Amino acid sequence: MDNYQKVSGVGWGSAAISTGVWTGVKLSDVLKYVEVVESDDYHVEFLSIDYSEESKDFYGTSIPLSHAIDPRQDGLLCYKLNGETLTRDNGFPLRVLIPGMIGARSVKWLT
Repeated sequence: MDNYQKVSGVGWGSAAISTGVWTGVKLSDVLKYVEVVESDDYHVEFLSIDYSEESKDFYGTSIPLSHAIDPRQDGLLCYKLNGETLTRDNGFPLRVLIPGMIGARSVKWLT
C-alpha cells in the first residue's frame, strides 16, 4: 500500500480519540418522544446541508433504527461542545454523534 502520499501532521493511524465534552439530547429520547414505530427493517437517516457538487446531492447516512432507539448506545444530538455553542467547523447548529460507529455516521450540519 505504498501508492498513497502520507499526510503530514495527522498521526491517527487506524483510529482517533476526542476529549471534547458534548452537550445535547439523547437520540433515543427524541425517537421515543416522536413515537417512532419500531421495525428491524427501518433505518434512521441523518441529512446534512453539506452539498456535493460531484454527486449533486446532500451528504447523508443512516443507522439501523434498533441501534438508534437503544438508550444504551448513547447516540446524541449535539448543540454544544466544551460548554460552547457548536462552531460551524464542529457542525453548527446540530450534529449527531453515534459512539461505536465509524465517524462518517456522526453527521454535521443536520437538517
